[in-house]
Amino acid sequence: MDVMSEPIGSEAEHNTISNADADLAYRVRLYLARVGHRTVELLEVEAHDGVVTLRGRVPSYYTRQLAIACAQRVDGVRAVRDLIWALVPFAHRAPDYSTREDFY
Repeated sequence: MDVMSEPIGSEAEHNTISNADADLAYRVRLYLARVGHRTVELLEVEAHDGVVTLRGRVPSYYTRQLAIACAQRVDGVRAVRDLIWALVPFAHRAPDYSTREDFY
């Protein structure tokens, strides 16, 4: 088949992009697995055109930042979309002064 006659956005082109995205997500997962934090390793990882989405729950803000920093270090990552929830224990949350009468 003549390359010039193949339509733009063909199935072959789409599959190549999907393979590149799958490869990038795989490489990010591998990097996260090497960190040594089980919760980071369990995050969902998706990639689309160099933008990596991290999704899931981790036990702390530190672990969240660690996952984001690791993903940013992988070759081919243009940006990281952070959909990670840091589960901070209630005792470590900042006080809500808006409901305290003696604050005003």
